[in-house]
Amino acid sequence: MEDEVKARIASSQIGVVQEIGQRIKERRIAKDMSQAVLAQKLGLTRAAVTQWESGQATCNYAQALELEKVLDVDVCFLIFGRSQEAFEDDILGAAELSDDVVSAAA
Repeated sequence: MEDEVKARIASSQIGVVQEIGQRIKERRIAKDMSQAVLAQKLGLTRAAVTQWESGQATCNYAQALELEKVLDVDVCFLIFGRSQEAFEDDILGAAELSDDVVSAAA
């Protein structure tokens, strides 16, 4: 049972890494930038960018912050596939719902 849980976690992590890599690739292409140019701007090798985009590896948080600048994209979007504004809207919506529930219960 424990091995099955570990396998599911590993599988979901691989999916997340691939999704981050795909978003990096899409933004890089939209900016008309080669992997080599992106790597140079980040002080990395082209192989590192290739590994990110293919889902073999992922950037760390500091690199994600640099990608945010270079690719002109929200770091929340790179990591989670949603902008910071979307998260804030969700939080505000949940807070309003919570207030409505509390008011209805009173």
